[in-house]
Amino acid sequence: MTRGPAPVIWKDTALPVAQARGQVMLFAHSVRNLADFVIVTGTVAFVRIRKVPCLHAPPAKIAEERAPEIGKLRMIPTTVSRELWVYSRYGVLRFFRVEDDRIVELSADGRPLGSGTTSGSTAPVGIGEGTGAGE
Repeated sequence: MTRGPAPVIWKDTALPVAQARGQVMLFAHSVRNLADFVIVTGTVAFVRIRKVPCLHAPPAKIAEERAPEIGKLRMIPTTVSRELWVYSRYGVLRFFRVEDDRIVELSADGRPLGSGTTSGSTAPVGIGEGTGAGE
């Protein structure tokens, strides 16, 4: 049983990272939205952010757990960046670009990590106090 809309607790953690990348436009919270916000720089990035139980899981596992959100992002044309940001209860973030057939892990500035494969090779990004704690 739900007692109203889900809390939007990710804003304190994710918005500073998004604002460091460019101008941020938030959408009103709705289950019908394809994304939670848009980042506008030289390119446009539609971002959907969701909490995950295990932030350190391999990208394939995160893609499996968040398949509905990834499906919604894939409805957005590929002319823009489609991104899934996941966070833990500790306020630690991981970033992924949603492609047609896979997800690619990104750094906080939106660039692919390493060679652009789906293997996660660096530590997630923490924002604010107490983010040194792991998952």
